[in-house]
Amino acid sequence: MRFFLLFMFNLVISAAGISVDAVAQLKDRLIRERGCVDSMFISQNGVENPGEAMLILENNKVISLTNFMVSIGNKQLVNDDEYAGMLPYQVLTDLDDDGRKELIVFNFTGGSHCCDEVYIFKNISVNNYQFAAKTHAGNVCLTFNKDFIYGLNEHFGYFYTCFACGLEDSARSGLQQAGDFLLRYKNGSLITVKSTRKQNKRIKANLKILAQHPYVKLEDETDQDDGLRKEFAFNFGEYYFLSGKDIKKTKALFDTYYQFPDANNVWKEFVLLLEEISRTNTF
Repeated sequence: MRFFLLFMFNLVISAAGISVDAVAQLKDRLIRERGCVDSMFISQNGVENPGEAMLILENNKVISLTNFMVSIGNKQLVNDDEYAGMLPYQVLTDLDDDGRKELIVFNFTGGSHCCDEVYIFKNISVNNYQFAAKTHAGNVCLTFNKDFIYGLNEHFGYFYTCFACGLEDSARSGLQQAGDFLLRYKNGSLITVKSTRKQNKRIKANLKILAQHPYVKLEDETDQDDGLRKEFAFNFGEYYFLSGKDIKKTKALFDTYYQFPDANNVWKEFVLLLEEISRTNTF
């Protein structure tokens, strides 16, 4: 139960983009705030003796779970008696229903609007786990079906605008939520759950609305728009991952709906962020 509550606490912080300084303000919400975490963790526990559990990391280095958690942990929280042991945290759960529990390590780095980290290790023998996958800055949540919801808000939050900026008329215009997709742990790795016809229809409906939105010309690199380019990026980004990272299809969709004068520059910046996601995640 303790691990479940800590998991909820950390995901609430991550999903809200909350800094380390605001952790204290959320302590009294720990019990009643479910956030996006599901009840599958209520009866789950972590490794009982982290110092004895050994991990094989992505670089093949062998390290104890305790030392790994210290190495990735936020030192400000680890060294603070009030929050000692809260971050990072670890839990065991069977993600692929094969009868063997995977080890999930969750950490929140404490950066501005960033970043949650999820590490998945597969069990290879008693008290031994091997690196399988990692997510970074995805505001990751776990569903009842044991899929991971990955969001693009951290990566595209400052795309030609401020992090908190968004189109003011989005509700009236009919825009629907975009920028999230599902990841599934299968055969020792994370895979993207491909799109459905309904998802593709939603994305294209959003893009049609955005294409009619008034264009805001930016005079230099420091200028910001009203959130238009970011909203485009959420939809193109979601489509890219739902299509199995098909960059040609994504570019074709981009050319169809983003026909503003700065299309070349916007596409280049968009691709750079896709590359960053690929560098920091394993899916």
